[in-house]
Amino acid sequence: MAAQDVPDARALEQALGWWQGPAYADFPDAAWVRAERGRLTELRLRAVEQLARARLAAGRPELAV
Repeated sequence: MAAQDVPDARALEQALGWWQGPAYADFPDAAWVRAERGRLTELRLRAVEQLARARLAAGRPELAV
């Protein structure tokens, strides 16, 4: 992975720090929110994966686990 392809771990940590529980938790059975909840959950998982990659690239494998 090239250096320019490695995301900034600090930015990802900050973004993931803003995430507070499941998306739209106040509306667990609302049909109108299912697609958006899935989209946001997928984005969060991608950010977690990118953070792990960034930590590995920074030589911090113990933080990537």
